Amino acid sequence: MEKSNSSFSTQKFLRESVDFFVEFIRSLLLGLSNFWKTGVFILVISTLLFLLSARQSTTYYRSKASFTYNFVHKKVYGDLIFYLEQLVGHAQHAELANVLDITLEQAKEIRTISAKNIVNSPLHQDFTFERIPFYVYLECEDKKDIQTIQNGLLKYILSDSANNAVAQKEITDYQNTLSFVKGDLARIDELLASSACRDSVNVIELLYLAKERQKELISLENRLSDLNSIALLKAFQPIEITKREQNKTKLKKYGSVAILLVLFSSVFLQWYKNPTHEV
Repeated sequence: MEKSNSSFSTQKFLRESVDFFVEFIRSLLLGLSNFWKTGVFILVISTLLFLLSARQSTTYYRSKASFTYNFVHKKVYGDLIFYLEQLVGHAQHAELANVLDITLEQAKEIRTISAKNIVNSPLHQDFTFERIPFYVYLECEDKKDIQTIQNGLLKYILSDSANNAVAQKEITDYQNTLSFVKGDLARIDELLASSACRDSVNVIELLYLAKERQKELISLENRLSDLNSIALLKAFQPIEITKREQNKTKLKKYGSVAILLVLFSSVFLQWYKNPTHEV
């Protein structure tokens, strides 16, 4: 008995589904026929909006640079670049030019600038402690300005007084630790050379400790080899984004939206008004 009811329910569901799609297609065809003027109006408006947007398109250059940092948490650099992003977003070109030490005309050429981590998340929202490179994305309307903007960006970060104060404290801490490690290695050498160290177990332990201290020494010396808080790993490499490419993307966008609006409005008007006149 239960099997019979289940079979009947499935058949009813399939029948109702087919009826729904048939009715939907019927309403769509009738709507396109009865309200074709609305569809034409939507297409005309969409075409005009596309043409207006296409006229405003200009060729620009998109580029990405990678940076490595030696001191201070990465979020600090994210905050510094996020400030530039806000200046660009609010069209505060005079302040942007002053901060990056570039001309007002060059500042106006910057379309967007942002910093992201290795997983493409905003750098100013990154609280992780992994010391890995990050990326700065730049969109600029003039290719020849990119090098100047890059130099200004480095100068802006390296000259930040608050950032430098924190970096200097880290440098001092690393230097003190380096001196302590060197002292440890010197004392270990003295113990190994002394006649008092005869026990083979003590010798093995001292050699193991010396190996660990040597690793720390190399790591600290590498960290202190460059006292700049940030360094350019890979310079901006501009990629041209032509006006034609942008307009192709816009055409697809406006075309898709227009078609969806025409279909939706046709079905809706056919359902809402339910005219008796049919094709």
